[in-house]
Amino acid sequence: DVAGARRAALSYFALPAELKGCPTCSIRNASVGFQRGYIPVASESGLAEVVEMKEGFSYGFEWPPHQASEHPFQAANVWPPQAALDLLGSEWREAMV
Repeated sequence: DVAGARRAALSYFALPAELKGCPTCSIRNASVGFQRGYIPVASESGLAEVVEMKEGFSYGFEWPPHQASEHPFQAANVWPPQAALDLLGSEWREAMV
């Protein structure tokens, strides 16, 4: 449901910065431009002379924890910390996927 996903995304981006941008809130493989989890404002511009004023949240297929990745774009998702999930509510993650 697109409307539900939009509401869930807006709820996430309204969280305090410390719950979105915590040290464990994202992983990044800069060599291939791949990221999971929170993407801070202006961190995904790609060019020094261009600043994209946006923030994002990236996730993909939920890889089984015991399955090793075979490609740099295969990685575990990084979800918000429990304190953020408590604020977002039990329906948030399901709405996002």
